[in-house]
Amino acid sequence: MALLRLSDGRVYTTLEDISRHIGSTRVGSFEYPEPFRKKVASLTLPLTEEGANYIFENLDSKVVSLLRIEGLVHRTIGCVIPPTKEGGGFVFAFGASGKDTSPQKKTAAEVKAYLTPHAVQVTDWHLCMSGAFVKGLQLEGDLQGVLYVQPGEWIRLNASVKNWPVFPLGQATVGVSFFDKQPGTFGQIDYPELKIKPEVLF
Repeated sequence: MALLRLSDGRVYTTLEDISRHIGSTRVGSFEYPEPFRKKVASLTLPLTEEGANYIFENLDSKVVSLLRIEGLVHRTIGCVIPPTKEGGGFVFAFGASGKDTSPQKKTAAEVKAYLTPHAVQVTDWHLCMSGAFVKGLQLEGDLQGVLYVQPGEWIRLNASVKNWPVFPLGQATVGVSFFDKQPGTFGQIDYPELKIKPEVLF
């Protein structure tokens, strides 16, 4: 179940209510049958080419068609594997398929440094397959929020959205992302002067 917590203390738990309060960002759900979920949960991580292809081949066709209509035709798949010990590093692996998701380990300090508000210069749509996507959002005025998206749900951002990631512990996060530009052809603008409020630091 998606959840939005705002820096003024308001909390929303339905996709419709959340979408009304997050500016141009959008959230929604997709068909994710239980057998598909269980298979994804059992895949080897970081993903192999076979595992990545299995996910691509079984995605909700209605969502994939909608993405194509909106011009989001470039895709990647990846996972973020949390540490097994307190204070350990995360393993990140992303690519167009399992064979090019070269794992990269980042220390806890490096992950913390990545919590810089930024805007990626692309329209991106992310489908959560396991774990959770946790995004901090700069909203209208000085309002901020933190958005939690779980398996079977998606989040859509555009190039104007100032946001920052939070990487959950416990279960690994696996996601499929679609873009309107080829990965590697766009960058991001960082906003280090934008201070994250303590109320949304989780």
